[in-house]
Amino acid sequence: MLKERMMKLRKIILLNLFFFLASQNVFAGKIDLLTGPFNLQAKVNNQQGSVSTLGAYKFSYYLDVTPQLQLGAGYTVMMSNTVGGDLAYGIDVGINYFPFTPGGPVSSNTLNSQLNVNPLWRPFVGGSFHQRQAQSTESSYAGFGVTVGTERALDYFFDLKAMLRYVILSGPNGATANETTVFIGASMPFHLSGK
Repeated sequence: MLKERMMKLRKIILLNLFFFLASQNVFAGKIDLLTGPFNLQAKVNNQQGSVSTLGAYKFSYYLDVTPQLQLGAGYTVMMSNTVGGDLAYGIDVGINYFPFTPGGPVSSNTLNSQLNVNPLWRPFVGGSFHQRQAQSTESSYAGFGVTVGTERALDYFFDLKAMLRYVILSGPNGATANETTVFIGASMPFHLSGK
């Protein structure tokens, strides 16, 4: 008898949650499209090399965990000739923290009014994990990075994003690499559902 009541209560809670989410504007997250210059220094088998050029491209998706915390996953491609040439590429997984503002627009609705708050500047700091595959050396690298940056609201559905990322990578046989990248581009929130 108690088990049946618990099952009914669970169904009622899930149905209420579903109808609540279906009736609200729910942000699924943000899509970032960024580009910029990079500096990559690598050491493999007592040989060192570096490349600095405009040719880093980053696509990522961020999901709000709390108003000030975002989890993200993405992919970075670095090209030695801006478009083409030697490649380094791989996944990025990280977390961004917005210490002073929410990470995006905040909406509140009541029966007779609606309040939209979109902070103009949203500085953030972050930590991340990265995997890289270097085409010319056929080597794989993995490591951790730190990020500082800011978002600048331009429109309710479009932000300008700028960030500096520093990554320390290591690979097989004592191979190491340091990656410094300056990114600038667009960050676009989108709705999962809503009226």
